[in-house]
Amino acid sequence: MPAFTPQGPGAPAHRAFRLTPREVRTEQHPDVVLGADEARGLLAAAKAQDVSLGGCFSPGPAGIQVWDGPWNGVLGRVGTAKHLGSVDWSWDAPAVGFVTIYRVLLTAAGTRAGLTTHTLLDTVLTLTGLRHARAIPPLPRLSTEQLDRHLA
Repeated sequence: MPAFTPQGPGAPAHRAFRLTPREVRTEQHPDVVLGADEARGLLAAAKAQDVSLGGCFSPGPAGIQVWDGPWNGVLGRVGTAKHLGSVDWSWDAPAVGFVTIYRVLLTAAGTRAGLTTHTLLDTVLTLTGLRHARAIPPLPRLSTEQLDRHLA
């Protein structure tokens, strides 16, 4: 995964193209599947608490970034806010009408703040009252023999 430095001087970038600080490390998280309506609800709830409105979320089409506070820089830039991590998803996966959360990114600032990939995911999911357990878990990849034992 490429790493980028935060926005520099100049015109602010479009909100959908916010860049991730260089200190990010990726931690894979088990796939979580939500209905597309639930994902749209998460985006709306995050937008209501956007970093530009005094909140700590930065929603975009591919997921939601979590910050330690609102962006307080000149012209709406990051300022002193620290990126804690992101929840990333793909639309229409595994099928149309679903969204798969395939990765949770946790930054060094997120780790210092005491977050884990699970708490970051729960922080985003609880925006609309969802919990990790409420999401549809992925189907296990079991052999026929393992499946028979699992169902017995």
